Amino acid sequence: MIGRFDVHGIILKRERFCQEYGANMGICFLVILFSSCLTYLGVANITSVHPSTESPLPTTSLVKTASTQSSSAKPTSSMKRPTTSPGRSLTVAQSHPPPKVPEATTTATVTVPSMRAATTSHKTLPPTSGPTTVPPNATELLPNVSTTDKTLMTVEDNFTSALVTSQAFNTATEITGHTGDSDPRRDETPIIAVMVALSSLLVIVFIIIVLYMLRFKKHKQAGSHSNSFHLSNGRTDDVEPQSMPLLARSPSTNRKYPPLPVEKLEEDINRRMADDNKLFREEFSALPACPIQASCEAASKEENKEKNRYVNILPCKYRCSLRFSQLLSRDCRCDGENKKKRKKEKEEEEEEEEEEEEKEEEEEKEEKEEEEQKKKKKKKKKKKKKKKKKKKEEEKKRRRRRRRRRRRRRRRRRRRRRRKEEEEEEKKKKKKRRRRRRKKKKKKRRRRRRRGGEEEEEEKEEKKKRRRRRRRRRRRRRRRRRRKKRRRRRRRRKEEEEEKKKKKRRRRRRRRKEEEEEKKKKKRRRRRRRRKEEEEEKKKKKRRRRRRRRKEEEEEKKKKKRRRRRRRKKKKKKEKEEEEEEKKKEEEEEEEEETTTQTIHLDDHSRLHLTPIEGVPDSDYINASFINGYQEKNRFIAAQGPKEETVNDFWRMIWEQNTATIVMVTNLKERKECKCAQYWPDQGCWTYGNIRVSVEDVTVLVDYTVRKFCIQQVGDVTNKKPQRLVTQFHFTSWPDFGVPFTPIGMLKFLKKVKTCNPQYAGAIVVHCSAGVGRTGTFIVIDAMLDMMHAEKKVDVYGFVSRIRAQRCQMVQTDMQYVFIYQALLEHYLYGDTELEVTSLEAHLQKIYNKILGSSSNGLEEEFKKLTSIKIQNDKMRTGNLPANMKKNRVLQIIPYEFNRVIIPVKRGEENTDYVNASFIDGYRQKDSYIASQGPLQHTIEDFWRMIWEWKSCSIVMLTELEERGQEKCAQYWPSDASISYGDITIELKKEEECESYTVRDLMVTNNRENKSRQIRQFHFHGWPEVGIPSDGKGMINIIAAVQKQQQQSGNHPITVHCSAGAGRTGTFCALGTVLERVKAEGILDVFQTVKSLRLQRPHMVQTLEQYEFCYKVVQEYIDAFSDYANFK
Repeated sequence: MIGRFDVHGIILKRERFCQEYGANMGICFLVILFSSCLTYLGVANITSVHPSTESPLPTTSLVKTASTQSSSAKPTSSMKRPTTSPGRSLTVAQSHPPPKVPEATTTATVTVPSMRAATTSHKTLPPTSGPTTVPPNATELLPNVSTTDKTLMTVEDNFTSALVTSQAFNTATEITGHTGDSDPRRDETPIIAVMVALSSLLVIVFIIIVLYMLRFKKHKQAGSHSNSFHLSNGRTDDVEPQSMPLLARSPSTNRKYPPLPVEKLEEDINRRMADDNKLFREEFSALPACPIQASCEAASKEENKEKNRYVNILPCKYRCSLRFSQLLSRDCRCDGENKKKRKKEKEEEEEEEEEEEEKEEEEEKEEKEEEEQKKKKKKKKKKKKKKKKKKKEEEKKRRRRRRRRRRRRRRRRRRRRRRKEEEEEEKKKKKKRRRRRRKKKKKKRRRRRRRGGEEEEEEKEEKKKRRRRRRRRRRRRRRRRRRKKRRRRRRRRKEEEEEKKKKKRRRRRRRRKEEEEEKKKKKRRRRRRRRKEEEEEKKKKKRRRRRRRRKEEEEEKKKKKRRRRRRRKKKKKKEKEEEEEEKKKEEEEEEEEETTTQTIHLDDHSRLHLTPIEGVPDSDYINASFINGYQEKNRFIAAQGPKEETVNDFWRMIWEQNTATIVMVTNLKERKECKCAQYWPDQGCWTYGNIRVSVEDVTVLVDYTVRKFCIQQVGDVTNKKPQRLVTQFHFTSWPDFGVPFTPIGMLKFLKKVKTCNPQYAGAIVVHCSAGVGRTGTFIVIDAMLDMMHAEKKVDVYGFVSRIRAQRCQMVQTDMQYVFIYQALLEHYLYGDTELEVTSLEAHLQKIYNKILGSSSNGLEEEFKKLTSIKIQNDKMRTGNLPANMKKNRVLQIIPYEFNRVIIPVKRGEENTDYVNASFIDGYRQKDSYIASQGPLQHTIEDFWRMIWEWKSCSIVMLTELEERGQEKCAQYWPSDASISYGDITIELKKEEECESYTVRDLMVTNNRENKSRQIRQFHFHGWPEVGIPSDGKGMINIIAAVQKQQQQSGNHPITVHCSAGAGRTGTFCALGTVLERVKAEGILDVFQTVKSLRLQRPHMVQTLEQYEFCYKVVQEYIDAFSDYANFK
C-alpha cells in the first residue's frame, strides 16, 4: 500500500494515525508487551529439553487448535520442532498414532520458527476431567473490522494457541523431570500451569477486543467505517491515484476546511455568513497567498514587462511538491537559483544600500535648499499680497471719489433744469398779460367810434354796470386769489412738512447707515484683530512646528547615522553568518540529495508557451496559464485582458491552442479605467498579425453578449488553412465594484458556455482584466458544479488552493469567495429549471401530479420556493421615510434602493425625488420595464415627471379605476380637454377600443422645456382584482402591441402598473420576458424569471393562480405560433 503513494501521503497518514489512535495505541502496546513476556517464558521452558531425546520429524501444513479426545481412546503426545521458513505461524496438528493409555490424554503438536534451534520431544500429559479449548478467532468478534485488521487478528490467534501448547509442555517437563519415550503417568501436575496461561490469555484478548470496539465507536460517530488512513481532502488511500480525478490528486495541507457534503451546504453557508461573513473571511485569509515563490523568468524580462497589465500577476513557471514537513518549516525554493546568483544579489543589495545612503545625503542637501527657497518664496508672496492689498484699497478709494463726483454732477444738472423751467414759465405768463391789455385797448377804441352823443349816456350807464361787474369780478378774483393763496400755503405747508419728514427719514437713514457702518467697522476691526491674533497664533504654531520639525529632523538624522552604523555592523555579521549558513546548507543539501529522492520536482507546467517567431526575441511569452478543471487537465486558459500591444499574441494563442470558446468577464472600461483592449472588430473583418478575424453574428442579452467570429490564418498562398468558428461569451452584468447581486445570471451564462463549447475544441480561454479574480471565480464555479454532480460534495477551499499553485491570486477577494458558495447553493436548491418548448406539455403534466407523501403538487412546491425568498426590508430606506409614506398605496410593497426610479428634486422642496416604482430587467435589455403602483391623486404629478424624465413612450395599465367599490388608481389622463400637472400638460389625441384593451394616444408637453412627446397607453380590461383572465389571448395580443410600439418609438422603458404594482404587473413582466426568450431561443424558464423579478421588487407574481397563468399563456402562445408547429 505504501509503495503506491508519495511522501505527502505517508506523512499525512502518520499524523492522522497519531492524532486519532494515539491514546489507544499506548494501551495496546502495554498489553502486547505483557503478552510477549508471557510467551517468551513459555517458549523458553518448552525449549529446555534434554538433548538425548531430540528426534526430527516432518512438519505439517494444517493450522488447527489444541484437540482433545475421550478416555476410551489411547493417544500419546508427540512434540516436534522442525525448521520452518521465516514468517510462518506456529501450527498445532496430530502426529503418528499414539500408544494405548488407560486414561484420556491431550495431544499437541507445535512448530516453532527457525529463529531458534529446532528440537522435538515426546511428552505425555496427565489426564483431564474435560476437554480444553482455545478461544475462537478474534475476527468473529469484530464484524466492523476491515480485512487488514482481520489478518492481524488471525496471526494473533495462532500465536496465542502456540503459547498455550508451549506453556503447557514446559510445565509438564518440569514436573515429570524426564524426557523421551518414558511412562507419562508419572507427570500429571502441569495442568495447573496450562489453566493459568489460558485464563491470562483470555483476559488479554478481551482487553484487545474492548479497545478495538471503542475505536470503531469513535469512527461511527465521525461517520467513517473504514480503517484506512484519510487524506486531507477526505479521500482514502486505498484508491489508485491514477483513477482519481485531478481535484483529488494533490491533497491540501490544511484539514480545517475539509470537503463539504451537499446536504449540509445551506446550513454551513448560513452559519458562515453570520457576523458579516466572519467565518468566510477567516477561511479566505487561510488560503495560500502564493505557494510558488518564483515567477516566470520570461515575465521578468524587460522586453516582456510591457506585455503585463499588472506587475504582481505573472504566470508561474515551476510547480513545487515538497513534503509536508518542508512546507511548514522550510521556504519553497523552486526558482532554481544558484549560489552565484545569490552572491550577485548580495553584491547588488550592498551597492543599492550604498546608493541609498548617497541618495539620502543628496536628499538632505536638496531639502535644505528647498526650505531656503520656500522661505524666499513666502517672503515674496507676502510682499505681493501687501502690494495687492494696497492696490485694492486705492482702487476702492478711487471708486468712491468717482461716485461722489457723479452724484454732485447729477445734482447740479437737476438744479439747472429746474431754474430754466421756472424762468420759461414766468416769460410765458408776462406774454399772456401783454396780449390781454392790448385786446382791451382795441375794444375801447372801437366802442368810442360807434357810439355818438346818446350813446354816451348809455355808455355811462353801461360803464357803471361794467364797474359793478368789474368790482364783482375783482371781488371774485380776490376771493379766488385768497383761496389760491390759502391752497398754496397749505401745499407749501404740506410740502414743507413732507420735506421735513423726508429730511428726518434721510437723517434717520443716514444715522442708521452711519451706525451700521460703525458696527461694520467695529466688526471689521474685531475681525482684523482676530485675524491678527489668529495669524500670530498660527505664526507661533508654525514656529513651534518648525522648531519641532528641526528637532525631529535632527533626531532623525542622528537616528539614520546610528542605523547606518548598525546596518554596517549587521552587514558584516550577516556576511559571516551567511557564509557559515551556506556551508551548512551545502552540507545539508548533499545529505538530502542522498537521503531524499523526491523532495523537489520542477516542471514548467502552467505557463502557456507560444510558438516563437523567427527573429523576434521572447515571442513565445504571453501572460496566460493553464488551469486544471475537475476531471480534465488543462481545461482552461486563464489570461489577462489583452492590451493593445498583445492583441496579436492573444489571437495567435487562440489559433495555436485550437480554442473555440472565449469567456470575457469584464467590461472594456470600468470606473473610467481601461480594463481590456477591444480585440475584435465591430463590423466586417480585421487582421491581427497573421490572424484574420471577421464578425459573423452578435446577440445582445441582459446579462451577457454572444459574438461569433470566423478566424483564419493568413500566411503562404499555397498552404491555405481552413477557417474556424470562435464564440465569445461576454458577461456584462459584473459591476465595477464587488460581485453581481444574484448568481442567477452567472449560472445561466456558465450553462450557455458549456453547451456551446464543442468537444473537439481545445482549452477554454477565460479572461477578465488581470486574469485572476473574476476568472478564478468562473473556473471554480464550473469545477465545483461538476464535483457536486459527481461526488455530492464541494471542496472550494482545496480547489482554490490548487489553482493558486498554477496561477497566483486566483479568486482575489473574499466577496468573490462568498459569491462562489452562493452560486453553488443556488444551483443546489433550485437546480436547472430551463425547459425546451417541446417538453413543456410533459413538464406541466408532471407538476400537476401530486407528490408522494404530501398533499401538494409540483406547481405548489415551486411557488413555495418562490415565496420563501426573504424580503430585504433594510434596503427600503427612502420609501419608509415619514415624508414618503403617504406616497405608497400598499405599505408592504416598497421599491428597493438599488433599483428604485429616481426623479429630479423640485427647487426648494425636500424628499421630492421619490416615486413608488422600480426598474425591472427584461430579456435583451436592462431596465426594460418600470414597475409602478397605480398613481394616487396627490402623486399624479410625480408619475408624469417619471414618464417624462425616463422617456417612457408606452404605458400598460392592468387595472380599472375602481374595483369592488374601492379606488385602485387615480385617472391620470384627460377624458376630453387637456390637463396640467405642474410643468407637464397632457392632451388626449385619440382613443381606440380593441378586443380586450383600449389604446389612448396622449400628447405630453413640458412647459419649462417647451418640448412635446407622444405617449401611448394600453389599458387592459379583462383582469379582475381577484383571480386571473379567463383567456390568455388578450394578454398575448397586448404584449405584441406593446412590442410594436417599442420598435417604433425606441427601446425606452415600458411603464407597467396595476393597483399596487406587484401581482398583475409582475405577471405581465414575466410573460413579456418568457415569450421573448421562447421566440428567440425556443427555451423557457418561468421559475427563474419570477425569482429574478421577486429579487428586484417584492411580491412580484403574487398568487399561485398568477404563477400558473404564466404557464398557461406560454402554452397557448406555443400552440398558436406557427413557427413552433413542428415541435409537437
